[in-house]
Amino acid sequence: MALYRRSPLLAWYIAHWLASFMAALTSNAVYFFAGYELHEPAEIQLGMAAAGGLVYTIGALYGGRIVDRLGQRRLGSYMALICIAVCVFGAVAVIHRSLWGVFIFLLLLNFFTAPLWPAIESALTCVPGKLRLTKRITIYNINWSTTGFIAGGIVGSLALWLTWAGVFVIGAVISLIVWLFIAVLSIPQSQIGIGHVEDSPQARAETQAILASPKSKTLLHMAWLSNMLSYVAANTIVAVLPTITIQLGIKSYALATALASVWALTRIAGFFLTSFWTGWHYRVHWMMISFTGLLLGTVTLLLSQSVIMLILSQAVFGVAVAMLYSGSLYYAMHLSRGSGANAGIHEGLIGLGTVLGPGVAALSGSPDSVTPKALAMFLILAIGGGVMTVMARRAKGLTKIAIKHDGQTPT
Repeated sequence: MALYRRSPLLAWYIAHWLASFMAALTSNAVYFFAGYELHEPAEIQLGMAAAGGLVYTIGALYGGRIVDRLGQRRLGSYMALICIAVCVFGAVAVIHRSLWGVFIFLLLLNFFTAPLWPAIESALTCVPGKLRLTKRITIYNINWSTTGFIAGGIVGSLALWLTWAGVFVIGAVISLIVWLFIAVLSIPQSQIGIGHVEDSPQARAETQAILASPKSKTLLHMAWLSNMLSYVAANTIVAVLPTITIQLGIKSYALATALASVWALTRIAGFFLTSFWTGWHYRVHWMMISFTGLLLGTVTLLLSQSVIMLILSQAVFGVAVAMLYSGSLYYAMHLSRGSGANAGIHEGLIGLGTVLGPGVAALSGSPDSVTPKALAMFLILAIGGGVMTVMARRAKGLTKIAIKHDGQTPT
């Protein structure tokens, strides 16, 4: 098709935007349907999120390896087709008001979208084009964060207008369009290369020095750990937000979903920041500052006693998540030159965080008591932050050793 000849990246970006919107719309629908329609406590939503994270981890790690064997185009189109059937199943489950049905839907959604993201991440890194890696990843991040904000904000209103089952039907239609863009309109697999466009001639020289330094691998591992911990917090918060909004006296799920999407809006702002300011690249202290913001934002959000507190804490939390996610994905794709396996590890750690965070929160305190869950999140993040501090000191130590050996100033 002429589309990929004019812009090789465009079909992949459109497919990613639509797939992200479908996943965010239907997963948010599960939590708010369970909370507002079935009147299930936070413990149930957290348990569903943790189980979804487990299958997501398996799907991402396995799918990341398959990307390098089958190719991005074939695997992506297979997953999009399967998601059509999964969304139809979700609509049937909602019509029957089945908690088990929406739970199974969430498991299927996590398992079959998990391989889709490594396929798209790898394709957007390796598809020929003049757009540099930093910009490619920024657009990718803005894509999914924008859809998360829009889908999270309007899912309640869509449910009022089209019913909850209609939300899942929309998901099925979107999945069909995703398949069209990947299987028919995207660049042929044979034209997807290896590697990416360097940021600039000067950046290329700096990159070679960074990649040769042991600091780069340490920072990659820090980024992966911090991103996992950010999803410990994020997917706990997403599952608990219906309970928080109910406890704050918000009765309309249309208003509740709109208020609960503020952090997704500030996450978009964070991704714009990482695009226009690249000083965070391979800088340990910026990662630690972002992680501190994550810890403070998580605890204050979970302990919100007013709508204002809920909004302000989400603002801090969203920017912190954006910074940590950007580092994790950028380093994974930069160091591996677009490996599907590395993209799978990046996504798999997100799933692992979803198992750990919501799983521990579900077991903390009574079903609808948020304070013990906030304490559990604080302890997990504080321990993780301690590990990151040790790794940060190691990264600085490795840099000093490298300088001593070659006499170069650190970049």
